[in-house]
Amino acid sequence: MRRDDKYRFSLSWGRDTAEKIAVGDFLEKLKNHKSDLIVQAVWEFIGNHPEVMAENTKIVIAVQSTQTDEQTLAQIQRMIDASMERLKDSMKLQVLQEQHGGQTAPTGPNQQDLDDMLDNLTIFDQ
Repeated sequence: MRRDDKYRFSLSWGRDTAEKIAVGDFLEKLKNHKSDLIVQAVWEFIGNHPEVMAENTKIVIAVQSTQTDEQTLAQIQRMIDASMERLKDSMKLQVLQEQHGGQTAPTGPNQQDLDDMLDNLTIFDQ
């Protein structure tokens, strides 16, 4: 709000993200110098986005907060759990292979099968 050749604003936000807490704590340290920082930060933003100064411009601010510590830990735990499941499956397969004398079921034709198929091909006979 503009009043007597000065601009006066009131800002407030919750302490629900790491960003909000850090910025709030930092601004608290600035005491009476918050305005100078805000002016410089917004001026830099305008310099990087001059289109915001055009008349009738709609300004959209998209906020993307970082994950909380709990969310990060939960994501790490899910990744660990998935890795452990793959490791367990791999170990089970290895044990089964060892129980069957190290022999595994063939995954396709062996060399003898291929040779027999080639010998039985008559398409190339002239």
